[in-house]
Amino acid sequence: MYKTLLLHFSKLLKKTGLDKKRDDGQRRQISFHSFRSFVKSTISNQGYQDFSEWVLGHRSSISMKYYKVKELERREIYKKCMKYLSFLDYPTVESVGRDFESQLQEKTQEINEMRKDLTRLKRFEIDYNTTFVQRFKEIEENLEYYENLYGPRASKKKSKIK
Repeated sequence: MYKTLLLHFSKLLKKTGLDKKRDDGQRRQISFHSFRSFVKSTISNQGYQDFSEWVLGHRSSISMKYYKVKELERREIYKKCMKYLSFLDYPTVESVGRDFESQLQEKTQEINEMRKDLTRLKRFEIDYNTTFVQRFKEIEENLEYYENLYGPRASKKKSKIK
């Protein structure tokens, strides 16, 4: 059955002009394996690694021995992943696109707010440093006044290590 399916699939690819080979010239760009690879990656990227193994039929792998999910739950997981597995589901593609666009706009807004905050912090730092330096100069210039007001500066004594 697999050989018959593969033969018809090859004819279909040829008829539609999609039978191009990869750069290495050994395999076609589109193949049953590339579909399996796409499904595995897509489901795994949604956070369902074990489910992706189950979908591909890897029932004998070590992780599958511990994957005990009821059919009803597997159906729910499949529904969640289906929108990412469909190629021509235009409403979902548009919905996902809008979702990404809104997320991108939110991130752009967050970045702009962070930039504004950073600019404010830099301005504050510059103002604070400038004020500190000015105040320090004033104290230095008026050292005699402060010594009269608070008394002479304490002298630094060197401690001798015995």
